[in-house]
Amino acid sequence: MIRTVKKANNPRIFKNIEGVSLTAVASDVLVKHARILSEGLVQQNVGGKCVYSGSTMLTIDLTKFQSQFRSGAARQQLVKHLGNSLFFKLAVLRLARKEAENRCRNGLLCEVRTELEFKIEQDLLLVDIDVLGDVQAKTAEDFGHGEV
Repeated sequence: MIRTVKKANNPRIFKNIEGVSLTAVASDVLVKHARILSEGLVQQNVGGKCVYSGSTMLTIDLTKFQSQFRSGAARQQLVKHLGNSLFFKLAVLRLARKEAENRCRNGLLCEVRTELEFKIEQDLLLVDIDVLGDVQAKTAEDFGHGEV
C-alpha cells in the first residue's frame, strides 16, 4: 500500500504561557508613589569640557502594594520584571534626565550615560540612576569663563 504525503499544517503563531507580568500601568503607578532624591553638579574643565555628574534615587514604599505580594519571592520577582521592563526603565531614565537638566542651570545637557540599579531593602524598592553627561553652555558667560 502506498501512503500519500501529508501536507504540513501552518505553524502555530500563539503559545500558551502561564505566569505573572507587569500591568500596563505599573510604571506610572510606581513612579507616582516614589520619593525622589537627586544630587549632582556641573564640573568645569574636566578634560577640556564641562561635565554633569550625579544620581537620582527613587524610593518606593512597597507596603502600599502589600496585598499584591504573597511572599518575599514576589518582591524579588518585581525587581526582575522591572529590570526587564522597557516602559519602567524609560520612565525612570526620563525622570533622572529631567532632574539632571534642572541642576545644569544655564547649561544644555547633551547626550547622557546612565547606569541603573534595582534592589529591595525591607519594604522599600530602591532604584538608583547614575547620570553622566557633557554640558554645553548657552553662552560663554554662563559658566564664568572664556570660550566654551
